[in-house]
Amino acid sequence: MSVYVYIITQVLSSHLTNCLIDIQPSHPGKMVQAGLNGGPRHARVLGWAKSYTKDLGKTEREDHDADVIGAAGIAWRLIKSAAPYEVVKHVEQCLLNEGMPHMATQNISEGAGFTIKADSVEYKFPNIERSPPEVYMSCGYAA
Repeated sequence: MSVYVYIITQVLSSHLTNCLIDIQPSHPGKMVQAGLNGGPRHARVLGWAKSYTKDLGKTEREDHDADVIGAAGIAWRLIKSAAPYEVVKHVEQCLLNEGMPHMATQNISEGAGFTIKADSVEYKFPNIERSPPEVYMSCGYAA
């Protein structure tokens, strides 16, 4: 299974259509945010986003969040491998200077490593640094 197929079939289709809060509900398609959030415009509060519209159990929320963290981790590793080194180092240094954590959610605490599941197999990357703390996912979105 390719990375693209994994992200589209296992992460986006499940999370965008069933669970996560659409941040642009009046636009076609869907765009959702996970990870660190600045809060609503009228009440700025920095914290981990509440991403679910459905009443999911703890295990289901953790599974969904692990998928998002895994997809973001893979995407970040791909960016790091293809983007100019100087650009990546600059982004990482800015995040470090501001004391920004790596990707986490309300249900999965900060730390290293992530897991992806493809074709019923779990691939664990326990010592790999996670992506930056915020991720946006979209499908069919148009502004």
